[in-house]
Amino acid sequence: MEIANTHPGTVVGTAPGEVQVRITRLSGCASCAAYARCGLSEQKETVVSVPTSRWQEYHEGDNVTVAVGSRRGMMAVVIAYILPAVVLLAAFVLCYAAGLSEPLSALITLGAVALYGGVLYIFRRKLDRKFELRIE
Repeated sequence: MEIANTHPGTVVGTAPGEVQVRITRLSGCASCAAYARCGLSEQKETVVSVPTSRWQEYHEGDNVTVAVGSRRGMMAVVIAYILPAVVLLAAFVLCYAAGLSEPLSALITLGAVALYGGVLYIFRRKLDRKFELRIE
């Protein structure tokens, strides 16, 4: 069973199929596996959209707990930090090993990382579904 990382929050708005929750950053956020996904690192407070089912009813001011699974948090870290670093290093080493000049290798490497970012952008909706938050 997957252990979820949780954040307490307050409902600030509702819409069909989703709820907006204001989350205040806690001191434990830095150790959370979903730290990179939830975006709380840059702000003290943030509002996140959490999908809900038809039978769940929330009202403004309700106190809720927002959760994301730790495995999904680790997957977000891999996609956001580890894979781009691997692409960067692999592209530079391959270009340099092929005998290209360092400046040209660096430009191709930056292009490879930009291409990786473009692929992530294209698949952003699929990734968003994979990293959905939930209310416990």
